[in-house]
Amino acid sequence: MKKFPIQPGDMEITCADIGPLNSLTGYAPATPMKDGLKRFVALYREFHSIE
Repeated sequence: MKKFPIQPGDMEITCADIGPLNSLTGYAPATPMKDGLKRFVALYREFHSIE
């Protein structure tokens, strides 16, 4: 995977606030961050054929 330098307009740090989404839709994530990250890494490795 080729990594590019940060581009004009790219955000270096983001902090999502799902409070408004929760208020409007009742959405509340049920997957703990640690589990979600493990699943994402497994999916990424599978997709890119990385062992």
